[in-house]
Amino acid sequence: MSEQSFEGKIVCLYDKVKVRMADGSIREFCIVHPDEAEVAVGKISNDSPVAQAALGSRVGEKKEYIVAGNRLAVEVLEITKPV
Repeated sequence: MSEQSFEGKIVCLYDKVKVRMADGSIREFCIVHPDEAEVAVGKISNDSPVAQAALGSRVGEKKEYIVAGNRLAVEVLEITKPV
């Protein structure tokens, strides 16, 4: 598999991602560098626990992450690559 086709199938930095959160809610966000993060407009830091869980994931994959000692899960529903 070529590197280009592989990248299109996993969550990477600057991708817009639609996920199902642990509480069942659906969220969309773009994963960015910490200095570009702006939660109010849907840009989250790649250092955040949910971004760390999503990065490298494929559509349909569930990953666990920990926040304040609680184990949560996020499921990747859709990945949109930047143009």
